[in-house]
Amino acid sequence: MPPTERVLRKWRQEEVISRTGRRFTGRNVLEAVYTAWQRREGATLIAIASQLQTLELPQLHTQVASATEATTPAYADDRRLTQLMTLLAHGVLKQFQAVQAGRAVGVGLGDTTAATEAVIPLPLRQAQAQLARLAFEGGQVDECASVHELLWRCTKPLNEWAPLALAQHPHYADVVLIDAEYRVPSPACEDFGEEGGHLADLVENQIYRGLRQALDQLDESERDVTYTLVRRFVAEHPMVSRTGQAWRKLWASPRLNPAVREWLRFVYEPAHAALANRQGLVAQCAHCHAPLVSQDRKPLSCVLSACRATHPHPAATGEPLALADALVARPEVLRYWCNPSLDELRLFRELTALFPEEEVQLYPYQDLCDVAVGTRLGFDVKDYTDPVLLARKLNRGVGGLRLYDTMVVAVAERQVVNRPQYLPQVREHLQTALRRSLRVLSVDDILETLRHDGQLS
Repeated sequence: MPPTERVLRKWRQEEVISRTGRRFTGRNVLEAVYTAWQRREGATLIAIASQLQTLELPQLHTQVASATEATTPAYADDRRLTQLMTLLAHGVLKQFQAVQAGRAVGVGLGDTTAATEAVIPLPLRQAQAQLARLAFEGGQVDECASVHELLWRCTKPLNEWAPLALAQHPHYADVVLIDAEYRVPSPACEDFGEEGGHLADLVENQIYRGLRQALDQLDESERDVTYTLVRRFVAEHPMVSRTGQAWRKLWASPRLNPAVREWLRFVYEPAHAALANRQGLVAQCAHCHAPLVSQDRKPLSCVLSACRATHPHPAATGEPLALADALVARPEVLRYWCNPSLDELRLFRELTALFPEEEVQLYPYQDLCDVAVGTRLGFDVKDYTDPVLLARKLNRGVGGLRLYDTMVVAVAERQVVNRPQYLPQVREHLQTALRRSLRVLSVDDILETLRHDGQLS
C-alpha cells in the first residue's frame, strides 16, 4: 500500500527521508518505498532513518529493486476509512451520552417525540451505512445493520468483525471502540472523536467540564484548591459510604458550593444490588477503596483494572459498606479518573517525600498536569494500552505540561511491564521537536532515577 502524502510529509518532517528544497525528489520516491517496505518488515523509523543515511543512490535503488513483492490486501481509500472511523467513534460517543441520560440504545438525545423515538444518533447511522458499503464491496455480508449488534461488536478489536478493508488495515485492525469492562467509550474511541473535532462529546472532557463549570461559580481564589480537594477525593474514593466520615467531612467543607455538590451527586451513583453479598454488604478493596466483586462464582476481585494489575491478590477492608449507604463512581469515572489515579497518587506521595523542601502539587491549577514539583518538573500520568495511540495524543498537544521546565509523561507501570518496546514505540511516533523536549518514562523509572540522582537528566 503506497504511503499517503500526509505520511510522506511526516516522514520528511521527522528526517526519515531526506529534504532538499520544497519538492519531493527522485531519491525521496526510493526512500519512501524503502521506508514502507522496512516498516512492513517491522523496522522502527529510527533504524530506517539511520540505514538510509548510509545508502548512496545506486545502493538504494538496488535495495528497493531486490525487495520481495508482498501480497497486500486491497484497502479502500484511506480518506474513506478515516471518515468512517471518525463517524463510528462519534456515533458511539453520542449513543453513550443518550444512554447516560436514560434513553434506550438506538435513541439519540435529540429524539424527544414519539414519532422519532426509534431514531439512532445520526453519526451512528451514517457509520452503519458506510460499514455496509465496505462489506458489500468486499463480497461480505453486512452484519452491522442492528445498532445493538454493532455496539456489541465494538467491544472487540476491528480485526475480529469489521469489513476486510478495516479488519486488515494496519492502523485500525487492533482498535477497540468500547471498553468491554466498564462499557464506556475507549481511549481509542476518544482519540478518533478528537481527531474529528468532536471535543465536546469526549467522555473525559465532559467529566472535567462539569466540574470546571461548577467551580466557575466560586471566587477565583478558591477554584484551584477546591478542584484539587474534589478531584483527590474522587481519586481516593472510588466507593464511599454516604453516612461515613469521609463523605460527611467533604460535604461539610465550606469550599463546596451547591453546584459542586450537584456535580458530586452526578459522579457518584448508588451501588448496584449485584455488588452486595447475601447479607446486603459490599466488600471494599483495602488497596484503593473500590468495590470488590465476584462474577460467575469466582473469587472477589477489584473493579479497578489498574489495582488488579498491581495487587493480583485482593484484600478486603475490615468494614464492608451497607448496600443502602454505598455510593460508587460512575463507570466512565472509574475508567478515566480512578484507574490512572493510582499512579498519580503514588507519584505525588513519593515525590512529596523525596522533595520535602519544595512544593509538590497534585492536580495543580485545575489540572495543568497531574503532579508538579514547583515549576521545574511537570508530570502527566498516561494509562494507554496502545503506545502509538498515546503518541498521536501527545502530538496533538501536551496541555499544561508545556508550562514546566521539564515535561515528563509518566506511563502507568501496568502498561510497560513485560512490554520492553512500549516506551521506544511511543518515542518513535512522536514528532521530532516533541521527541527532543518531552521525557517519556514509566512511573517506576521516574522514581528510581529521582531517588538515585535527585533529578531527571
